[in-house]
Amino acid sequence: MRVYYCVFKFVILGLVNYLLNIKKNKKFYLVTNQLLNKFSYRIPEINNYDRLIFFRECKYVFLSLFTSKKNVFIYDNDGDHLILEGGNNYIKQEKKYVNYHHKDVVLHSYISKDNLLSINFTSFTDRIIIIMIFMSLLLPLFTITLISKNRAKISLFCREIFEIILLIKFILKNNIKVVYDFIPYEKDGNFLSICLKVFSVEIFKIPSLGPLKTHNSFIIADRLITSSEYHNEEIKLLKSNFFVSKFENWLPEHSLSYIDSYKKIKKTNYQFNIGFYSHACWLRSNEGKSKSSLFSFEDEIELLTILKEFTISTNTKVVVFPHPKELKEINRDNTMRFYGKYLGGNFKLFENGQTTMNFHKVNIAVSTYSTVVFERLLMGYKSIFYTKSLNDFPISNSSLVNICAKSKDDFLIKLKLFTKQSREDYFELNKMNKYLIKKDSIE
Repeated sequence: MRVYYCVFKFVILGLVNYLLNIKKNKKFYLVTNQLLNKFSYRIPEINNYDRLIFFRECKYVFLSLFTSKKNVFIYDNDGDHLILEGGNNYIKQEKKYVNYHHKDVVLHSYISKDNLLSINFTSFTDRIIIIMIFMSLLLPLFTITLISKNRAKISLFCREIFEIILLIKFILKNNIKVVYDFIPYEKDGNFLSICLKVFSVEIFKIPSLGPLKTHNSFIIADRLITSSEYHNEEIKLLKSNFFVSKFENWLPEHSLSYIDSYKKIKKTNYQFNIGFYSHACWLRSNEGKSKSSLFSFEDEIELLTILKEFTISTNTKVVVFPHPKELKEINRDNTMRFYGKYLGGNFKLFENGQTTMNFHKVNIAVSTYSTVVFERLLMGYKSIFYTKSLNDFPISNSSLVNICAKSKDDFLIKLKLFTKQSREDYFELNKMNKYLIKKDSIE
């Protein structure tokens, strides 16, 4: 019962600080603010219009408690470190990634957070307690969600509390000392950090390669793993919201799958002059999933229009490196129609392998925003971001400003200049050498 007591104590303290606007304990206030208001990929924003969403969440929780799910993969029963992920897709990949940087660590298990609520992860006692708590709070919580604009986030918050309780009980039962959190962007991530500290369990947070400011502008962690120079530049700006004991730099998570291939490339013979790296903003917008300051449907359309004019005037083609979403069978025909509409016949859709394995085939890449561009820069290949309406990217103290275009004229000037520059001159003149992979970081 100690875990239940600890978690609910922090819930109550956080709500008191938040509702009374007490900001003296900044961490508690910000943690609760995130729990109640932060965007989450786990529940669509459209559910905020569903006045019965709390009942649907209750139904999900109750059914899950009596359903078997694949939620734990045991690496080594003698291990004392744990990987926390959203689903089950990266069991082997993330073990390899962690052990590449922390070679002596013995990993105990991989936990799928989305599947924690299940009959094979909960004891009979836990299931009874969870159901009793839900039933006792049913009326007041339903009333709150009925009148709140954030009813979906509040409903998810109720599920998250019990997921954290079950996770901590598993951690204590198996004597876990360190949690590698690969989903720090989730709105309960910092609440988990506060709870784990009580039980002397460290948490290492591993954000994705993209900007921290988007989903990780406030972080509580024993260690924060950065994977790009842009992260380091952001930390200087956001340091007042980072309650972190130690920072550590790793390679980008997916880079282990392609780094070795670039060691073998001695000479660059480009097959294409310009490559467009898609963020699939048009598709995200159609699906109602464009909730990000880095998603700009208008910028992506404008960039494609500029590229069409440029290719017509220069009698060239653009090779489009599609987002994986765009290559799904259900979306492929619409993808071809979309690029045909905005690029005419002046494009080729690249379908011969992964984008990250083919940086060397394109002289210069252009994009409104894509994490793949950060990986391309890491490997030493020229790129331009078109950021006309992205007010928060890049930050003003970043070297990325030098390779970002805020207007059509600025973009065309940079495009003509950068295509003629050598890779070495591009990185040197734009002060981007710190973005290149460090030789001592590769085995």
